[in-house]
Amino acid sequence: METLTVTPVLLAALGAFVLGVLAVEIVRHLHRGRPRTPGTPNLGKVVGWLVIRVVLGLTLSVLVTASVGLYQGLKALKRVDTAAIAARLERTLAATREVPILYAKKDLETGFYYTADVGGDEPARDPSLNVANRFVPLDPKRGDRVVYVFGGSSVVLQEYDRSFPALLEGRLNREEGGFRVFNFGACTLDTFSVRHRAVQAMERNRPDLVVVYAGHNDWINPYRQVIKPEFFLVWNSPILYQMLEWYYLMFHLPLSNLLSEFEGEPAFWAFLEYRLEPRINHWLQWADLVRFPREAFAEFDRIILEAAQKNVRALLDKARSSGIPVVLVTPVGNLALRPFGIDGSSFELYKAGMAEKNYRQRIELLLEARDEEAFTFDMRAKSAFIDWLRGLQGPGVHVLDLEKALMDRGFDFDEGDFCDYVHFEIETHRLTAELIHWFLADENVCCGL
Repeated sequence: METLTVTPVLLAALGAFVLGVLAVEIVRHLHRGRPRTPGTPNLGKVVGWLVIRVVLGLTLSVLVTASVGLYQGLKALKRVDTAAIAARLERTLAATREVPILYAKKDLETGFYYTADVGGDEPARDPSLNVANRFVPLDPKRGDRVVYVFGGSSVVLQEYDRSFPALLEGRLNREEGGFRVFNFGACTLDTFSVRHRAVQAMERNRPDLVVVYAGHNDWINPYRQVIKPEFFLVWNSPILYQMLEWYYLMFHLPLSNLLSEFEGEPAFWAFLEYRLEPRINHWLQWADLVRFPREAFAEFDRIILEAAQKNVRALLDKARSSGIPVVLVTPVGNLALRPFGIDGSSFELYKAGMAEKNYRQRIELLLEARDEEAFTFDMRAKSAFIDWLRGLQGPGVHVLDLEKALMDRGFDFDEGDFCDYVHFEIETHRLTAELIHWFLADENVCCGL
């Protein structure tokens, strides 16, 4: 990775310091050259000069400290070892494979915990942290046709009965009863955790059908945990980090309104990753202060893709050996939110897409922009993974191309459909349940549909 020297930045800050001091001294000198009027000193002028000195000193101190922090951060970015990051990414994914998020042995005998805000399978100690944490009895009656739905936070809602798995159950039972749909979704789950949860659930209680909606977290988690911190300026500068954190906690930056439900360090961390760091990277690349190696990010995506493919294959192998049909639903996301990527290409594609009048061309450009992202807060599953899912259609495996199905309906893929980059609004949950229901009937997948 190449970066330009930041010596000019430091010299500029030091120059500002010197010029500021000289400016004050020149004004004071000119003031002293005037004839003085005998009498009591003007207290207002004394206080005024004192305030000027204090403000100037603080301002220049911040400038100099920030310049040193900028130098520290850019120096760290210059030393990034992308090969080491790729190796650490592989080790991290391997470690995750050894410790999946599983259910306790006592669970699944009678039921499981449904969580919409906080991952895990135990009730939250503070109910305000997770208003949707509830125990779901796993109690199908004899003769019931049972469907298990697995995925991350995209398949859950705080209002359990309005999530698409619950709505799917209602649609299935509208014409004839006897369907039970259980939502095993939980926050942060990638395909590996989904795979192990599904295998565990299928071994404990055999369903008639498994539905899987997953993929976004396979990019969100490793990028957030391993990749992005290495390429973020503030994260690599303890000086800048401390300065911004103090300012954030003291004055509550106006740009942080979206994250106002957080407090303290988590809010600052989210503010950095969601709002500040991606924009800093954009401007650093625009100013040619830093260049990120495109081939390194292609390698990161390849490693993630291969891990996700392995997980999905393992899940399908288990279902096939148990005679359980599986429906894979391709993940979709909000295409109207700005992506952040390498050398500004994702932003250019995004701008072109948002300006395009032709619907199909607009969506294609926005999908290309999505695939170019590298620093977006919530990364979205890449086309390489989605295309691979489409090719899995075969005996016992049914693929609902949700992206195509929504495009055929003129779906906007914008803020009216998603509450952020990847999570459905309630109406999108309803529409997804409808499309899955129609797909199950059209494909005659299982359960006498």
